[in-house]
Amino acid sequence: MGEIGLETGSPREREIFAAQLDLGSELRSMGKRMGIHTPRSDKLAITQEILSILESYSGLEAITVVDHCTPETIGWVLEKGYWAGVTLSPVKASFSDLGQIVERHPGHLNRIMCNTDSGSIFYEDLYDLCQSDMFSPKIRNQLVSENVFGFFRLRRTGS
Repeated sequence: MGEIGLETGSPREREIFAAQLDLGSELRSMGKRMGIHTPRSDKLAITQEILSILESYSGLEAITVVDHCTPETIGWVLEKGYWAGVTLSPVKASFSDLGQIVERHPGHLNRIMCNTDSGSIFYEDLYDLCQSDMFSPKIRNQLVSENVFGFFRLRRTGS
């Protein structure tokens, strides 16, 4: 289920988010996953609000990715046991931001996934990651492929 979450943190938005999270235990028993959005504006405060609301819904950590994390917010997400999405794009998280994240959280790379909001627009950050010598091939593969397959419980075909 997703992308759910908060954009402004208004009371109505929090009410809807809580109702969506109420489905979490049912999703867990069905083997489904949840993606939670964090906004660009007021990111620090609203990410804290999201994590505070999530505290009332124990057991969702393994099926939940909190997306659009930045170097400033990812530690909170990982500390709570959730998966973290890093959206590589000029307006969300840069390649340099990802470098900071990998450096600061080497013990949690197994719960970090890179993605892009690019749609049909190509962003250089994702290409730079795949070509970079800054990260080992193992880390690059983990961030853009292995963790995604693990989180979504996908099987590889045609190998």
